[in-house]
Amino acid sequence: MGQIGVLSFGESVKYIHSLGTPFTGQSGAQIFTHFSFAQKHTDFEKCLQSLIAILAQSRQRLSGAAKRAVQIAFVVSDGRIQEGRDRIAKLLRDAEENNILVVLLIVDDTRKWNERETYE
Repeated sequence: MGQIGVLSFGESVKYIHSLGTPFTGQSGAQIFTHFSFAQKHTDFEKCLQSLIAILAQSRQRLSGAAKRAVQIAFVVSDGRIQEGRDRIAKLLRDAEENNILVVLLIVDDTRKWNERETYE
C-alpha cells in the first residue's frame, strides 16, 4: 500500500522506479531525467501490458484486504494512440477486472498550439 512506481514509455518501455523502492526527493529528481516527450512513436499497448504485469506481480506479494485493493496508475501521454485501439480497449477492460484503475493524463506542447491558426 502506498507504493509508487514509474515507467517511461514511447517506442519502448523502461521501468525507472520500482514499486518496492522508497520514493525520495532524490529519486524523484532522478526520474525526470528519463522523460523527453521527443520520441516519434508511442507504443501505448506495450505500456499497458507492462503496467498491468508489474501491478499484477505486485499484488501477488500482498495479503488479506490489501490483495483486493484498487491499484491506480497515472499515465502521462500526448494522447496520440496511433494503432491497436481494439487491443488497448481489451487491456483496459482486463485492468478494470483486476482492480487496476488507469487514469490517462494528456499533455500537449503549447508551442504546437501557437503555430496553429487561431479562430476568433
